[in-house]
Amino acid sequence: MNEDRTCSIRICQDGHANALALNRESTQIAVAGRSLLKVFSIENDGFTEVCNMRGGKNQNLSTSSNDVAWSALDSNILATAATNGVVSVWDLSKFGRQKQLLVYAEHERTAHSVAFHGAEANLLISGSQDGTIKCFDLRTDKTAINTYFSNSGLDPVRDVKFSPHAPNTFAAVS
Repeated sequence: MNEDRTCSIRICQDGHANALALNRESTQIAVAGRSLLKVFSIENDGFTEVCNMRGGKNQNLSTSSNDVAWSALDSNILATAATNGVVSVWDLSKFGRQKQLLVYAEHERTAHSVAFHGAEANLLISGSQDGTIKCFDLRTDKTAINTYFSNSGLDPVRDVKFSPHAPNTFAAVS
């Protein structure tokens, strides 16, 4: 007889965790937070750290990630939304500082959420305290291809997601 089991495993971290994301195969988990961005392999008996993007002198520890998202189409690509408004794209196949592939510093206030498009590998959206939703094409450096406003930019955007059913549609919560 097959029984569904729930397993709870605790990971002790150096910093405060704000978000986590599973990769498309559900074999790895990314954990992001204050001075924290790590990837763990999911094992039968626990987790094994495979990558620490904020370890040592590797990255700027003064920013905190509010959200992390894994690309639905590339298991090496992650994105983070930071408290300083920066949206970063990370490539796990790179080494050291080169893991931080792209840095978009377009939000004027805290970035709360990031999400990759499910079918277009190069599209990423973010939502911010500044009331904007930015759409980025990862093939272009540093500039959003579109900016949308929630209620004329008066309300902060807390979460964003692309629709899995309508490729040109996204939802935002403010």
